[in-house]
Amino acid sequence: MKHRDRVAASFRGFSLIEIVITVGILATVLISLVGILPVGIKSAEDAANRTVLAVILEDVHNRLEGQLLEPGEVSSSPFFYDRQGLHIHAGSDEGLKMTRLYRADARLVDIAKDSQLKHTSGLIAARIDLWWPVDPDSGAPLRQERPQETITFYLTPLTGPEWSRIDTDYRPKTEF
Repeated sequence: MKHRDRVAASFRGFSLIEIVITVGILATVLISLVGILPVGIKSAEDAANRTVLAVILEDVHNRLEGQLLEPGEVSSSPFFYDRQGLHIHAGSDEGLKMTRLYRADARLVDIAKDSQLKHTSGLIAARIDLWWPVDPDSGAPLRQERPQETITFYLTPLTGPEWSRIDTDYRPKTEF
């Protein structure tokens, strides 16, 4: 009989306290993982947007080449882009226009008149306001208060400030 008691004792199950502690630990871990999930999704979404914005800014930069280097709205602005950052031309068909997600407004700002800036030789700031999402029908930003991103970079004519005296018809253009 002693042998049978030893065999039965070796097959005993878990106690109720061990099960409760295990369930408590598992519940804590699961709640922590569920709490981290939205942060991870937001981070992934932000990273994807940053990647697309880099593609868009490179495209806007290239589209500014050859534009007159004069303060004001860029004549071809706003620019529209789809989810991958591909440019959607203003003359595109309606089906393609419905995929618009990003909008880039470009304008040139004369900053050479600032008293703190010396010897700028006609320095112009290109300001790009990036909005998303946009209304696919109208192209208007759905968030009206301010753009999600604003990027500024600086341009200067490669010809110098006296070029207009040499060529009276000269109008500087953006060149890279």
